[in-house]
Amino acid sequence: MEQFNNLVIETILNRSSVRSYKSDQIDEEALSVILKCGLRAPNGWNHQPWDIVYVQDKTFLDELNLAITSNSNSSVFYHAPTVVFISGDKNDEYYAADCPLAAENMVIAAASLSIGSCIIAYLSNFLNTQAGQVYKEKLGIPEDYEVCVAIAFGYPTTPNRSLTLRDESKIRKY
Repeated sequence: MEQFNNLVIETILNRSSVRSYKSDQIDEEALSVILKCGLRAPNGWNHQPWDIVYVQDKTFLDELNLAITSNSNSSVFYHAPTVVFISGDKNDEYYAADCPLAAENMVIAAASLSIGSCIIAYLSNFLNTQAGQVYKEKLGIPEDYEVCVAIAFGYPTTPNRSLTLRDESKIRKY
C-alpha cells in the first residue's frame, strides 16, 4: 500500500472491519471523542437528523442478539463491548445519507485511537420491524426515527489483519 505523510489518509487507507473483540470496555474519554466526531459529520442543511444511542450493557446486547439470531453462541455484534445505534428522522429528506456519514466519522475516529469497529447495517432490517419495535423503545429511539446502522466498537483480539483489496476499476473518468 502507498504511504502518505498524512495521519488522516493513513488511518482511512489502513482501517478495516474488526469482527473479534476483547471483553475490555473502551475508554470513556475515547468513546466521547468518537461520538463527538459522529456529530461533526456533514449533513444536509445542518439538520443533524440523527439520534445516537450507545449501549454497553452486555445483558441488553445478548438479549437483542438472541432476538435477531435465535442463537446464543453467535453474536451479530461480534461480542463487542460497545454498540452504537444511529437512527434518522424519517421526516428529514437527507437522513438516509447523513446517518451513514456520522457512522463513517466514528469508525475513522475509532481507528485513529486503535479501537476496532464494524458497521452492521443489516440490524436495521430487524429493528425497523414490528418485532424490533420493543428494542427501539428500550433504546429510547423516537417514534419517527428509523434505525440506519449499528456500529460495534472495542479493542481487537488480534492485530490489524491484511486489508481487502479494492477494485480501482470502479473509479472512472468521464
